[in-house]
Amino acid sequence: MLSFKRAVDKLVSALFMIILLLPASYYILGKREVFSTTEQRTLAAWPRFDEGLRNLVNITIALDSYFNDHLLFRSKLIKLHNLVKYFVFNQSPSSAVRLGQDDFLFYGGEVRYPRKLNPLEIELMYKALSRKQEFLKQNGIEYLFVAVPDKAAIYSEFLPTRFKKKDYQVRLKAVEKYLNDRNPGLVLNLQPVLLAKKNEDRIYFKTDSHWNYLGAYFGYQHILEYLEPKFEDFKPLPRSYFDLKVSKRGNLDLSRMMALGQYLEEESYFRPTSYKACSSQKLPIEDYLPRGDYSLAPVAYECPQKKIKDIIIYRFIWRFAGSLFERTCSKASGYLWNPIPVATKKNSRGRAPQFGS
Repeated sequence: MLSFKRAVDKLVSALFMIILLLPASYYILGKREVFSTTEQRTLAAWPRFDEGLRNLVNITIALDSYFNDHLLFRSKLIKLHNLVKYFVFNQSPSSAVRLGQDDFLFYGGEVRYPRKLNPLEIELMYKALSRKQEFLKQNGIEYLFVAVPDKAAIYSEFLPTRFKKKDYQVRLKAVEKYLNDRNPGLVLNLQPVLLAKKNEDRIYFKTDSHWNYLGAYFGYQHILEYLEPKFEDFKPLPRSYFDLKVSKRGNLDLSRMMALGQYLEEESYFRPTSYKACSSQKLPIEDYLPRGDYSLAPVAYECPQKKIKDIIIYRFIWRFAGSLFERTCSKASGYLWNPIPVATKKNSRGRAPQFGS
């Protein structure tokens, strides 16, 4: 009986030691992740010791961050916490995401700050846009600033109750009126047409901060109708030209912010699988900025049978509407996300990408 008790004590002691050594062995033998898909951020790296004792405080802080970020089962525990918080307590596990009604999610930034812009802010915006317009005009390029509203401005009825009384259209209305009074035709506000079209079908994702491809199509349609008097070849193609079908997918941006991308799926209009209007070809194009893990590099397409020479879409709410323009409107089309840097002696690559002819 005594030998059996000793054997059990040894077994318990051995298990206790294994549990204590597991985290340490993971730090030594485990695979090092650079980016956490659960937390959507870059994890702390192993600190550098080349500066010796002079940097002792910073090294200590860096070591603490490293061990915290690479703790055994950290990602799994965070995911479990988020699942319980969202599905059991109906709370958002991320301060960047607000839970709305009917399974709508909203980006916290657009819900929190529907304040009016002061006259100085609007004047600075006007001057910046006017400078761009004048520069492009000197190069024979027409410029149109298209204002696409946030989801909260279109689907305010699904916001959390405490946010519903706020006017999420106040900023866009003020900017549009001021800019068009000073420079008629500079700004095209898509808010009125999207508010009207939302009665036909859902035009924004529930678990993403952006419009879906149906909303992008309505935006594309309205932009071309607006430009048609000036450019007779700008005629929007009917919806039947695009393979806009409802499908079920997950892992959209707001659900990823809560580390629940694989658990939250929705039926919506995603990227069309085919285009009947033009069999465009992707053009080789040099990137002009260093990219991180999440690339938004420029793209360009060529459609030889089109009459219009070039169209460039800059930072137009992801590539949703851009993908409609790129194959249907112009001979060559391009899409830019980040600003083009000014060339310097240290950055000789600070130039606009070239495509089309």
